[in-house]
Amino acid sequence: MQGGANQRTIFIVDDDRGLLRLIEKALQREGFRTGSALSGREALTWLAANDADLLLLDLKLQDMEGKELIRRLSETRPLLPFVVITGQGDERVAVEMMKGGAKDYLVKDVEFLQFVPEVVKHVLEQIETERRLAAAEERVNLVESVVERGFSAVLIADADFPDPRILYVNPSFTQLTGYSPERVTGQPLSALGGLSAVQERLRQGLPEQEPFLEGVSTYRIADEEHWVEWRVGPVRDKGGRITHCLVILRDMTESKRLEKEILEI
Repeated sequence: MQGGANQRTIFIVDDDRGLLRLIEKALQREGFRTGSALSGREALTWLAANDADLLLLDLKLQDMEGKELIRRLSETRPLLPFVVITGQGDERVAVEMMKGGAKDYLVKDVEFLQFVPEVVKHVLEQIETERRLAAAEERVNLVESVVERGFSAVLIADADFPDPRILYVNPSFTQLTGYSPERVTGQPLSALGGLSAVQERLRQGLPEQEPFLEGVSTYRIADEEHWVEWRVGPVRDKGGRITHCLVILRDMTESKRLEKEILEI
């Protein structure tokens, strides 16, 4: 076996020894590592001791059907990405296997060996894209969970300055200000009278160097005056363009009350 730039291992299961060797050579020329088995039992033994990035599986093996091999593998490990190999006239079976999780299928015709490396590359790119999307979704879910459960009040608005429209508020914001998401989402920031100090500061423009604007102002909630520390900053994309506005609030009322009592003492 040869290593290469791809550094990916392709495991091939086919009971045609000659064809198996030709598939391995075609993939090795493209820089892939390869492993192989001539039967379902050999495949189970090899995969119990080795890892692969992709499985090329002939649907009709002498000792077991390809479906049975996939079933056994799924009982002992996460399902390995696989591409099915079938003879001409069995495309319907291949399509059924794709519904069961196969990434693609190859038909043993005159152009079969020519298409094997291309299909393998395409499927590996697809797997990598799915992995990145899953990782990105996981990061988004993590951030959402932190923001939703955070103690600080968070408001996210668009970049339509100087009066951006509100896109999101977390539960802590609702608890602090009394404004529910249903009431404020889609409204301009100016609709929140208690944040007039924030909006006034936004009229002067966002900071170019400092990450946040900061300030402390009073906020009336249910006819009670509260002190709120606020921070406002831009959210930029990779190109540096401002896409959103982030507002973080923290209730300072209790601290101010204690400060006043200390001063009076």
